[in-house]
Amino acid sequence: MLKLGYKHSAKGAIWLVGNKVVIGNGATCDFIVKDPAIAEEHVSIFIQGDQATLIDLTGGINTYVNNEPVLRNRVLLAGDTIRIGSTELLISDPKQVRAPVHNPVKKVTGWYLKPVNHDLTENTIAVTDQLLVGRATDCDLCLSSPHISRRHAELYLVDGLLFAKDLISANGSYINDLQITEGRLRTGDLITFDQYSFVVIGPPEDQSKTRVRTKSQTMTNQNYHKTSAGFMPLNQLNSNLQQQELLNASKSDNSSFKLWGWGALLLVLLTLLWWFNLIS
Repeated sequence: MLKLGYKHSAKGAIWLVGNKVVIGNGATCDFIVKDPAIAEEHVSIFIQGDQATLIDLTGGINTYVNNEPVLRNRVLLAGDTIRIGSTELLISDPKQVRAPVHNPVKKVTGWYLKPVNHDLTENTIAVTDQLLVGRATDCDLCLSSPHISRRHAELYLVDGLLFAKDLISANGSYINDLQITEGRLRTGDLITFDQYSFVVIGPPEDQSKTRVRTKSQTMTNQNYHKTSAGFMPLNQLNSNLQQQELLNASKSDNSSFKLWGWGALLLVLLTLLWWFNLIS
């Protein structure tokens, strides 16, 4: 006996019993999928003994088995993946024992997204070391809108810095209203996926890195003085200043000596002139 459930979750799985199982987002369906991209009655599965056949009810719109479009019907086998809209379902046989799937535990990073202009169940979304954004139900941040691609964008960390990468989405990803292919996010930035906008909350800028001083900062803090000709050690600068002061003092002494000599000569001339007048 086969079983139907979500591909990436064990919750909500049902046995394929009876004659028919209808799948869609309508309230009367046997297996209800909350996906706006699918019809109220999207597909049905007819059961005859151990054989199950998928019948498309939409004319081949958004119905795939193992990534192949289903235009009318398709016999289902254990292990087949059914994709309707952005939702992936799995046909399984509990008799076939499969190795358990161990999903890697994603790390908490200290970065968060805060919704701006829409209602989500969470006030803030914790950003893990790799966060997938899209319409598919198995995305880390699932945004149920027909304008959001199944795999819309990805947020990831490199050395504590947060980056966003658009996954070739139909309507694009934006940082501070500028469309990006890939870009770095900082605290206070606004990241937008179609009509969904989030404020980035994270650690202070470059907190995760050791700040490297520039050459000018290093030389200034290590007893160097910046001059028009470059950086000069303070002890050499002091020595140059002392030599300049001595040279200036020497020039001043020479000027004083010259002035005193001219004064003495003038006094001698005046004395000679006085004696000449006295004799006359």
